[in-house]
Amino acid sequence: MPQPDPYAPAGAFSMPPQPDPYGYGAPQPAAGPTVKSRKPPAILLAAGAVVAVVAAIVLAVSAVPMVNATNSMAQIAPTGTSTASLKADSDYGLYGNGSSTCNVTGPDGSNVQVSPPSSDTSTTLNNKTMFGHFTTTASGDHTISCTTSGVQDVYVGNAISMGGVVGTVAGVLIGIALGVVGVALLIAGGVWLGVRSSGNKKALQGQISSGYTGAGQWPGA
Repeated sequence: MPQPDPYAPAGAFSMPPQPDPYGYGAPQPAAGPTVKSRKPPAILLAAGAVVAVVAAIVLAVSAVPMVNATNSMAQIAPTGTSTASLKADSDYGLYGNGSSTCNVTGPDGSNVQVSPPSSDTSTTLNNKTMFGHFTTTASGDHTISCTTSGVQDVYVGNAISMGGVVGTVAGVLIGIALGVVGVALLIAGGVWLGVRSSGNKKALQGQISSGYTGAGQWPGA
């Protein structure tokens, strides 16, 4: 039978071990699966959409002058007299592939000067080369009299300069480049968002199966 400690102070007694109220030294649960934010891939996806829209706008704006000029072309008699309804204060071009000369008369009967294209105004539309251009001063029917050697078609339509052609080509190239970047961002953002969503789904399933509730806590702790 154990004997009392003769050196122990009177009234002394031993305390059973008490749990630490602050949990120091207690084993902590391992960190559970982490659910990550979907904001970064969503931002990348939105940026791709914005760049793609800008690319479409740049392409549309750049192509407008060339499309309008092409659509405005109307065939006239290569040799003889034709009438064309034209707008005031507008630049028009005469197009063909043969040796043609034309005179233009305004609605009031006054002569409208036709000038040969310079190096910065000559261009080709629908495989027809501009051989003359003029600026109207009044709206209405204009009389165009032409003489052409050989059998060639002649057209009248909006004039477009070489600078306009260069601007259109540059705009189209920029639009295409932006489109490529936009599509790449859309694909990257979409893939990233899909992977992130799949990972979050697995993380949530892992938390449920392990009983982990986040913040280092376990159910009932």
